[in-house]
Amino acid sequence: MNSRVQTAMRVVAHAHYCLDDQGNPIPQTSSIEMISRMLQQLSVQPGDSVLEVGTGSGYSTALLAELTGPNGSIVSIDVDPEMTRRATVLLNDAGYRQVILITGDGREGALAHAPFDRLVAWAAASEMAQAWCDQTRPGGLLVVPMRINNTPWVSTYLRTARGDLVEQERLSGSFIPLTAQPFRPWETAQP
Repeated sequence: MNSRVQTAMRVVAHAHYCLDDQGNPIPQTSSIEMISRMLQQLSVQPGDSVLEVGTGSGYSTALLAELTGPNGSIVSIDVDPEMTRRATVLLNDAGYRQVILITGDGREGALAHAPFDRLVAWAAASEMAQAWCDQTRPGGLLVVPMRINNTPWVSTYLRTARGDLVEQERLSGSFIPLTAQPFRPWETAQP
């Protein structure tokens, strides 16, 4: 494992972000192993500008803040306003001032804060969002879970100077779908 990712994972308290007030796991959290693998692929450098699609618990956002350092910036978008509010409190309490949290459809990116050096998504796209490519600098990396024809994987793409995406690596992995509305399949319907 990349030593910088290891160090960030030692510094950021997983339970602070991934457990609720009663000590129960927050469903909107990816596995630690997958987060580690994807952050290694993302290869975040100090001072980088990162777009994160899917704030969830805020744990991965805190890791990104550690990796970019105080001179970097993270714009994190989540479609679920409850998750955005919760993450805002937790990240502010932890002192991460380089993080901007937005409630919205992550497929649109964050044009007002572009361009980005890195982009990572924590939900599976059925196709690459054009905004993600357009808002990533040439030479930037995008790590994106995909699901096409019920086949899931995670791809690492390099954005070329011409604006094309070239797949660099493919990992196995499955994520919840990227949606325009909060996705909570674990909740039971109320009568």
